[in-house]
Amino acid sequence: NYITITFDFGDGKNLEIVADGNITHMFSVNGTNTYNVTVTAVGTGGLSTSKTVPVEVYSSFTDDEALEFLTGGSSKKWYWAADVQGHTGLGPNFVDGTNHTWEAWYSAAPWEKTCMYDAEFVFTKTDNGLTFEQTAGPAFIPGTYAGDLGITGDICYGDDVVPNLYGVKNVAFSPSASIATVDGGYRGTTMSFSDDGFMCWWVGVSDYEIIEIDDNTLHVRVAEDPTFAWYHIFTTTKPVQE
Repeated sequence: NYITITFDFGDGKNLEIVADGNITHMFSVNGTNTYNVTVTAVGTGGLSTSKTVPVEVYSSFTDDEALEFLTGGSSKKWYWAADVQGHTGLGPNFVDGTNHTWEAWYSAAPWEKTCMYDAEFVFTKTDNGLTFEQTAGPAFIPGTYAGDLGITGDICYGDDVVPNLYGVKNVAFSPSASIATVDGGYRGTTMSFSDDGFMCWWVGVSDYEIIEIDDNTLHVRVAEDPTFAWYHIFTTTKPVQE
């Protein structure tokens, strides 16, 4: 008589909750790793029961070129491409013609989101792979997600509201599996931040599909839920507003 099933996959990603107990999860750390997966059944009145099972997974996926673009071979700083039309945008996260592959619903004008452009992001190549850190700036929480937190949307907040805003996160690459990647001709790589990491725009998601990347531009897609998909553009040259 359970109501929901909660999965903790032991890899530092968010807990996942489903109603029917069926779920698919992708582990993305290269090599052979053992994860302690905890499954909790929750019933009426909050009663619950759980079980933890060790799962051994082998992954060989890598994107060395993307890692070099992100880090420049050592460490590189990124910023919002605030002077570019569509540096953030919104589209459907469901199949709707070809609209699910781009910001069909909303495209931000240059310098539109004034409170978030002090954000700075650092990707660093390490002996063990790749790390990420937001070293400056706030978290921007759009109206689509703010209601889930019980706060006002479309403004910026600090780590008192979003505790996972700062601190070094590990980054893992995995193959992108969304229909948007297939239909949109994206790169085919998703980068995932540990410990609920994100790049300024917080919608409860730490997985970023890379649409395209080069030495100076990073274009990504973030699927908020079955309805919304956000698009972001970052640059290695901090724009200056005239």
